[in-house]
Amino acid sequence: MSMDVRNPYFPNVATTWSRGQRFQEAIQVNGVQVGDSPAALNPSLTSGTVYQNTTNNYQTLYIPLTYSPTSTVSATCAIALGSSSTPPTIFTNVEPAGLTTGRVETVTLRIPPQWYYSVSLANALLGTVIGVQE
Repeated sequence: MSMDVRNPYFPNVATTWSRGQRFQEAIQVNGVQVGDSPAALNPSLTSGTVYQNTTNNYQTLYIPLTYSPTSTVSATCAIALGSSSTPPTIFTNVEPAGLTTGRVETVTLRIPPQWYYSVSLANALLGTVIGVQE
């Protein structure tokens, strides 16, 4: 037996109680139901490799990039995202040749459940990627 109880003071918080189990709280945040706290992710990404969100939850990745164009070659970052194992490119950023090297940018990528993604770089470095599973 389980029941869903709504708190009249906090209508977006539901407490589910099941006989023999401890209660669990679910909170609505921007229309997305998350548990007590989102799971932290620290994926190690390699440029050009396709990865899959194998969970049934959205994942948000924060991808720090450092661009290093040379005097003759630009620096690029291409993000691919899609439902097939060959996702299309949805975002490309190009730092033209001759610009100052070392510009840092953080790309935020929200990945639907079971979707594929990749980050492809040229003359750019990936920093430590941090993610949250919703």
